[in-house]
Amino acid sequence: MAKLGLARCEHAEGRTAEAQATYRALIELENVGNEVLAGAWNGLGDILSQDAAKAKNAEKLTEALFMYLRGVVEFGPAPGEGTSAYERALASSGRVFQQLSDLETDDARKKQHQQRSKQRLDQLRKEFPNSIYLKT
Repeated sequence: MAKLGLARCEHAEGRTAEAQATYRALIELENVGNEVLAGAWNGLGDILSQDAAKAKNAEKLTEALFMYLRGVVEFGPAPGEGTSAYERALASSGRVFQQLSDLETDDARKKQHQQRSKQRLDQLRKEFPNSIYLKT
């Protein structure tokens, strides 16, 4: 958790290369809890999605989306673990689905991305109605 906090601080200070390296090192560790792994993937997703959103790059946004979804599907909270990284992954994946929808020109795919965004946010509302990620 301390290394995850360090990576978050590096990212907040604008040292994205260092943050990215720290997040990747966390992913490589063995016997790390799901909250740390989901947090590391969320951090990598944040870095990539920020750049991709600015560049309006759907391919990179999709890659960031998969990073967030790891925190939902692969590294969901184990019994007794905190849920913050999971909640953040749900909220962030919903946001990226919406960004993909905004970039999409095909009406069917646009609607599909909007629907998936709504599903992620509805899941967050249902499981964690008081989540801090619903207020942002």
